[in-house]
Amino acid sequence: GLRRLVAARQATPALAGGRLVGFRSKNPAVLGFTRPGTQGGGVLVLANFSEHVQTVAADVLSAQPAAAVDLLTGTRHDLRAGLV
Repeated sequence: GLRRLVAARQATPALAGGRLVGFRSKNPAVLGFTRPGTQGGGVLVLANFSEHVQTVAADVLSAQPAAAVDLLTGTRHDLRAGLV
């Protein structure tokens, strides 16, 4: 698992450097931030600091693109529906 995380990090230029833009997830257990990328290739990061499944409502993600791809699984997510 750790090797997969390292490989995803190395393959994602937006994760290089230190610039990030935080936002309120409206969920106290979820930390949210974006890492801007070049040519629109940014990364949305949602970190669950709970031992339970958490949700982020669609209105929180309204400034993001309509869809996003999980860098670890390749799964496509409709951000207009929120995230679990």
